[in-house]
Amino acid sequence: MRRPLCMAALVYTISVWILLQIMPWKPEAYPEWNKEKVWAEGTIVSKEFKTNEKGEIRLLVSMKNAEVSSKKDGGKKLLLKRMLLCRLGDGSRETAEGLDEELPIGSQILLRGTFRCFPAASNPGEFDAALYYRTMGYTAQLTGGEVTETGMDAKRSVLYGMQIRKKALLYRVKRYFSRVLETCFTGQSAEIMKAMLLGEKGGLDPELKDLYQGAGIVHILAISGLHILMIGMGVFRIAGRARLPIPAAALLSMAVIWLYGEMTGTGPSSARAIVMFLLRMLAKLFRRTYDLLTAVSIAGVLLLMEEPLFLQQSGFLFSFGAVLGIALLVPSYESHLMKGLSVSLAALPVHLSSFGMFPIGSIALNLLVIPFMSTVMAGGLMTLMLGGICPPVGRVTGALSTAILILYEVLCKISGQIPGLQVIFGASSLLQAAGYYAILIVIVSSGQIRKMHGKRRREGIRMALTILALFILLFRWQSGLEIHAVDVGQGDGILIRADGTDLWIDGGSTDRQDVAKYQLLPLLRHYGVRRLECCILTHEDEDHMNGLTELLQSAGENGVPEIGALCLPSVLAEAKTENYRKLEEIASKQGIPVRYLKKGDILENGKLRLLCLHPEENSSYAEPNARSTTLYLTYEAFSCLLNGDLEGEGEEQMLRYAGEALPGTQDHPVNVTLLHIAHHGSKGATSEAFLRKFHPQYAYVSCGKDNSYGHPHAETLQRLKEAGVQQIYDTRYDGEIVFRTNGKNLRARTYNGIIH
Repeated sequence: MRRPLCMAALVYTISVWILLQIMPWKPEAYPEWNKEKVWAEGTIVSKEFKTNEKGEIRLLVSMKNAEVSSKKDGGKKLLLKRMLLCRLGDGSRETAEGLDEELPIGSQILLRGTFRCFPAASNPGEFDAALYYRTMGYTAQLTGGEVTETGMDAKRSVLYGMQIRKKALLYRVKRYFSRVLETCFTGQSAEIMKAMLLGEKGGLDPELKDLYQGAGIVHILAISGLHILMIGMGVFRIAGRARLPIPAAALLSMAVIWLYGEMTGTGPSSARAIVMFLLRMLAKLFRRTYDLLTAVSIAGVLLLMEEPLFLQQSGFLFSFGAVLGIALLVPSYESHLMKGLSVSLAALPVHLSSFGMFPIGSIALNLLVIPFMSTVMAGGLMTLMLGGICPPVGRVTGALSTAILILYEVLCKISGQIPGLQVIFGASSLLQAAGYYAILIVIVSSGQIRKMHGKRRREGIRMALTILALFILLFRWQSGLEIHAVDVGQGDGILIRADGTDLWIDGGSTDRQDVAKYQLLPLLRHYGVRRLECCILTHEDEDHMNGLTELLQSAGENGVPEIGALCLPSVLAEAKTENYRKLEEIASKQGIPVRYLKKGDILENGKLRLLCLHPEENSSYAEPNARSTTLYLTYEAFSCLLNGDLEGEGEEQMLRYAGEALPGTQDHPVNVTLLHIAHHGSKGATSEAFLRKFHPQYAYVSCGKDNSYGHPHAETLQRLKEAGVQQIYDTRYDGEIVFRTNGKNLRARTYNGIIH
């Protein structure tokens, strides 16, 4: 068997994947500690500066062997198995740098701050902080940390002490190089070079990072195979020119790369590259042939043995997918075009699973960017070596790198302004991805294609197979009705999909920032939604509209769905609030038509029918909640009532009209399959009179964990249970809830995978 290690690695990887499906990982939860003020004591093992979107700079300290306690002396205690990430400082650079001087690596510190668990994703497409930080070795974080005591750990062993001293020395070297780059480069050019060469991403402008990501070249900001190979082989060649024996040169380059990895921090991409470089040097030491596939297989197994959850982390999958594309697909194609597309083809399912869209322009952009990366890296490395001795010389050596980085930014901005370069495809299913890779394997392994005469004929067959693979991966079909209750925390957001038509209702939150950026848009991209036929706002409270406002402002831009119309509740001109008028202005500016819904209006598309039950035309209420747009949705035999924050006077008026418009009497209520519980489960909504008119079979509530209102109120839940509701879903615990029906049968699936 050729490459037995590769086959063994494949079997191991599949086994790990199967185990993760059978026993899915759940984030470690510490409900009795979360958001509580605590004392934390441990040893500092790493530090990093971090700039947030407001420009505030804090020192991030990684604490090992951390013990958390509720009181300084005594109280309940919690010993963390992994590291605790501590965010220190008041946001000023001076404070952060002062703390950096005060807290050397290896010191034992006692902190006072707020203990927080990393938030897990609760919607498709959402960034899973809990998973990411778990794979990076963290259990939880401490925010607002204040240093109360510092000292040195007297109990550590000699070996541990040597490791700590090594870490401290490497950190000092890293800070020295960081200051050199800050001196010789200006602005964000310095931060980009620090990210590329030192793994310091904390100072990157979030907008710049988003710009690189949107253009599909964010990978250049990470330390990867190119960086490791340039540095390692550079050391090896210099050692060779110094007439060191090959074994000595190999060992020296291995030591340098190992220390470089420790200094910069090893994510999956850099760890993979380091392992592969070490294997390359071992091959030289033992005079063996270096095999790329065997090396990447060994690297993958070693990383998965260390942390099996890497298999669910996009960075790991992107890194290994790219290398496998280079190793397998590039040699399989004969045309330069297809060779250039090989890496993108290999990583495409991962890209769609992570982002739901693909920047088409990134293919051409990467062909322009990657050839210059060696020049950027070389200029940066020269600056590191010379800039500390003579800053003017460092500025000269870094000038070309700066010019190329400016060119990168310009190209990214141009790419972002060209319509259609970021195409929303949606995430592919596991079965589609398996079929896609199966065809790529045929392209790689088929001996029959290689035996054919004529390059054009061979490449034509490969091209046909590639198109078939892409068709299988990108084919999308949505039928029936789906109601997606999005978990936006304390707020509301609903996606309705019916036989290929998509509608949106509300979209806001008061306990999550930038809810459109971090929850709504990732979810829409995940499902491949390119156009929302209409967005319906029930009322203009912030917890229903702030995310929708962001969607309207960017509608139709690259990576953002188009919006066909905005529907607002019909109200008198003098009753329009500032938020209401703001939405009208945004829609007018974006060229989005506005429709004003009143009772009796009907929105219809195929089998989908939405009857507006409230408000009255030109309504006027003291509270926006009372005029919440209420929709009675039907799809064949299925029915659903969507009622925003309806309560009080508005609920009474809605019930009077429903008595006229819908079948049923007091003795024979309207049977509703599904109810959206109004006002997040407030006791002032969903009254007994309401439940006498509407008899829901199932219900769901959308609200935030530990919200200050106490939603959902116990009285409301009790009324629903007494009314005979079979099951009440809750976004706090279920995350996104998807209700699917063909008009007859109903299936409910929560984000955590439970099917009812």
